[in-house]
Amino acid sequence: MMKRLFTLLLACWAGMVAVPALAVADGAAPAKGPISINWYHDQEYFQPVIDAFTAQTGIPVRVTSDYDIFTTDVITVSDYKGLLEAKHFTHLDKLEPAFVAEMNKIVPAKWRDVDGRWFGMALRFRTAIVNKNKVPRSEYPKSILDLADPKWKGRMTQRASSNVYNRSTLAYIIARYGEDKARAWAKGVAANVAKGGYLNDVKEALAVSEGKYDIGFMNTYYLGYLRDWYPEDKAMQERLDKNLEVVWLDADHGLFANVTGISLSTNLTNGTERYRQAEQLVAFILSAKGQALMSKHVHKYPVRSDVEPAADLRKLGTFKVDDFNVNDLRYHYDLADRIMAESGWESEW
Repeated sequence: MMKRLFTLLLACWAGMVAVPALAVADGAAPAKGPISINWYHDQEYFQPVIDAFTAQTGIPVRVTSDYDIFTTDVITVSDYKGLLEAKHFTHLDKLEPAFVAEMNKIVPAKWRDVDGRWFGMALRFRTAIVNKNKVPRSEYPKSILDLADPKWKGRMTQRASSNVYNRSTLAYIIARYGEDKARAWAKGVAANVAKGGYLNDVKEALAVSEGKYDIGFMNTYYLGYLRDWYPEDKAMQERLDKNLEVVWLDADHGLFANVTGISLSTNLTNGTERYRQAEQLVAFILSAKGQALMSKHVHKYPVRSDVEPAADLRKLGTFKVDDFNVNDLRYHYDLADRIMAESGWESEW
């Protein structure tokens, strides 16, 4: 019975028709209260995605702002490093083979877990920003390795080395370019950061647009948040429009894509109505409709090649994505941390 019901669910979802709530399996306890999911970047951005799911299925969902606490039924994790740790500490359930097989048709292997415990739900790109009034186009960096060029000495702003985004970035450079180039890159970037230049991504964007620094390195979705957070600050918005330019560091292999992942909690009991509802939520978020809503409201890129990025992302231009398997990062974090410590890259630890 459960196999037949699950097959019907997937068929309905794939056809983008309304997905009915599943009946309770024989002997299974009914769900108590709404299923829960976390979102780590202000839950109001994620709420429209959830509202669309509830409208389509009738299943109520509670969104929390938990960040790597793993107390919800459906778990989202911001960065590959967090996914690696969540899996290690058994927070993420080993999903049913039939469900994994269907989701594998949607999410490329390079952006999902090798053991079927999570799927990429959004792509996040960390790249350069420049003040286009201070940096001639001929000097724009083309590759991530160009950030270590001595010409940027005293002109750069960056996040601290302990930030997980930079840890994943350096792990990628080790995997893609080798240890020697990774060491040279970390040392060069640390030498280029101006005094007082270790800032978070939002402050980076503001400081570069104000001309305090010529170049920064940030996750692009923060530009979307900035416009949402300060709509009344017309002067700030004007500076961002007139002075700031995103520079896609896609030379060589292409731009590294990090992932936000999604999975089910090991606290769920397989075969219950709650478990099936949680599966439906994951399937919806990975559907074409869910991915389009994700891109529009959380300012990140779809994992599906058949879904176009949202309008605000398209305005930033196109770029080549590296065909890199994010799972290869798992071998390189320890070395990345040592390299950054040895390079003199400031840390918050």
